Amino acid sequence: MGDRTESFDAYLREWRALHPARDGVATRIAAAYLRIPYALAGPLVRVSPNVVTLAGLLAAVATIPAYRVRALAALLVLTAGVLDSVDGAVALRRGRVTTFGAVWDSTADRLADVALLVGPALHRPGAAFAAAGAGTFLLEYIRARCQAVGLTGEQRVTPGERPTRIVVLAVAAATGWWTYGAWTVAALTLAGAALLLRDARARPTTPASG
Repeated sequence: MGDRTESFDAYLREWRALHPARDGVATRIAAAYLRIPYALAGPLVRVSPNVVTLAGLLAAVATIPAYRVRALAALLVLTAGVLDSVDGAVALRRGRVTTFGAVWDSTADRLADVALLVGPALHRPGAAFAAAGAGTFLLEYIRARCQAVGLTGEQRVTPGERPTRIVVLAVAAATGWWTYGAWTVAALTLAGAALLLRDARARPTTPASG
């Protein structure tokens, strides 16, 4: 199956239709970042996006035994993060956005979130890794609930988005400052969760129909 997007602008329009969010600086930064997965998806356009998703998950799992090798761990963290964006780009460029693909992608993301924290957490037990994991799952759960009740187009890009978490953890892997990285992820995700809750609270209540 060939590439169905004529240009990056066409791809970006389709991406925004699937990921509606309020305009702002963070949203524009996210749109600029999308040029990277768009370019990387080109050579993979004939590969199933579900396979790309699996590759990203495996890269995250590979950080568990490799976390002590700083350069390798950082590379694997970044690879997992980039592939998480590339799979969606491949799906859009192929015109193969499916319900299963969306569910599989979210499932793999949550498993990868755990895997990225398991290596250091096993050898450096502490509250930082528990807080990072809890914050990540809380943010993603609140986002899913907001989408379920129709807040999709009103959502913001929060400080704790997955690309930001990936960058923080990659730096932690490269420097060995895993505890600091985990606390940073916890702070960013909890701040993001609070912002989404505030947005939900600010939305006018629709009277129930009788």
